[in-house]
Amino acid sequence: MKPRALVIDDEVQIRRLLRVALEGAGYDVQEAEGAPEGGFEAVAVVHNETSTGLQNPVKEIAEAVRAVAPDTRFVQIDPAINVIGSAANPGSLAGAAAYNESQFHGFDMMRGRYEPELGGDERYLDMIGLNYYFHNQWRYPNRRKIPPGHKDYKPLRDILADYYARYNRPLFIAETGIEDDERPDWLSYVGDEVKAAVTNGVPVEGICIYPIVNHPGWVDDRHCHNGLWDYIDENHEREIYTPLADEIKRQIDAFDKFFECSNSFAQTAR
Repeated sequence: MKPRALVIDDEVQIRRLLRVALEGAGYDVQEAEGAPEGGFEAVAVVHNETSTGLQNPVKEIAEAVRAVAPDTRFVQIDPAINVIGSAANPGSLAGAAAYNESQFHGFDMMRGRYEPELGGDERYLDMIGLNYYFHNQWRYPNRRKIPPGHKDYKPLRDILADYYARYNRPLFIAETGIEDDERPDWLSYVGDEVKAAVTNGVPVEGICIYPIVNHPGWVDDRHCHNGLWDYIDENHEREIYTPLADEIKRQIDAFDKFFECSNSFAQTAR
């Protein structure tokens, strides 16, 4: 008999996506907009907002789910950023510092360290997912991007280390990607930085490429070439972007070898 999984979300498309993923993992999946009877081995609840006004339901969701499935893991996701001011403009330093601190507000609300009247607690913060893109590092106040390799660019490994030092929770890259021909190089950079972070003792559990298919731009509807597959063509097929596919394979092999070496070293040390 297959283990049972319950997917709760008010958007039918999200439920269907999770159904496909869980069925592929061997679960018998039931969908719901609300909470039905218990008896499930896995529960997937999608709660899309972490803003102040919609923070309150998180603890109710956690308590309700753990009442029937105590081992349920929760994932909270927000962007990781690095904002730089100018020493010649003290006001910009304060503005940059405020931006940098704001990235932690959602997670700190979860654990009751920020706006504690919302009822947060340490037990509500579980796994942390970080969205990280090329444009996540910029100068204040002009928002000019800081490119990788620049002296003011903060390596991703250091950002991951900062989050782990602050929260002591397992991390993963929840979203990452870039447009056009830079896709393979960007994934290579992210993969190398994650391996460096793990080597330094930061528990990074995975990398999620986003999006997996090209899509219209959020603002201008342009054809964004930032996924692994393109739009559906007249034959109802999607062309794969081979350079990114090759880099994904390379990263999988590199991580396999990395963890083989890490496990071998750990056994030798014991």
